[in-house]
Amino acid sequence: MFSIREVNNMSQVEFMRIIGSVFEHSPWVAENLINLRPFVHLEDMFGKMVVGVTEASHEKKLALLNAHPDLG
Repeated sequence: MFSIREVNNMSQVEFMRIIGSVFEHSPWVAENLINLRPFVHLEDMFGKMVVGVTEASHEKKLALLNAHPDLG
């Protein structure tokens, strides 16, 4: 587990390596977050990830769901 301070201070490469897999097979979710730092807390970061998915194009949402057939 990482502290929010550590997450906020990660390089872009490290951020993508660690946070990019939160939404498996959909690193674009984390990629959209890089410029939204600093986060107030980890829940803030995750909430922004959820908003990013919610606001994503139909194609990106479909690709995320197709990468996880059990979710559909």
